[in-house]
Amino acid sequence: GGSEAPKKEKPKPPKPRRRMVIIDGYNLIHTWDSLHDLAAQSLEAAREALMDLLADYVAFTKTEVLLVFDAYLVPDGRGSDFLRDGFRVVYTKEHQTADAYIERIIHELGPDYSIRVVTGDYLLQISAVTSGVSRMTTTEFRAEITAVGREITEFIQKLTHRNP
Repeated sequence: GGSEAPKKEKPKPPKPRRRMVIIDGYNLIHTWDSLHDLAAQSLEAAREALMDLLADYVAFTKTEVLLVFDAYLVPDGRGSDFLRDGFRVVYTKEHQTADAYIERIIHELGPDYSIRVVTGDYLLQISAVTSGVSRMTTTEFRAEITAVGREITEFIQKLTHRNP
């Protein structure tokens, strides 16, 4: 008979996981005082300001960022997805919340990624934690961006002092 033992495969060493931060854009804007005040005058200006901050963050930390804006209130919103300054920006489709989109993306990216989700939303926090994704409050992320901002400033000062 053909009773050969199945060959055992050697376990592969775990691949280093790519780091990604997924941000609920409006959630962050509305919990960040300066952006919230800006949004009261112009939501577009607030989005632009946030994207500029993230551009510096991404350039300096080399973290992959996905910024998601709810467009479910936009009539006939078809959604959009584009690259900007090295990170991805997504506007969800009509009737699709940022939360729903983020939850789907987390499942699609799976175990190759170490994902942090920046949101103040309670439901999303629960779902993120259960799928092995770490959650970061908007306050924590703001502190991180601010710290990176200081590092960037110090770095630039060092460079400029070296070359008078």
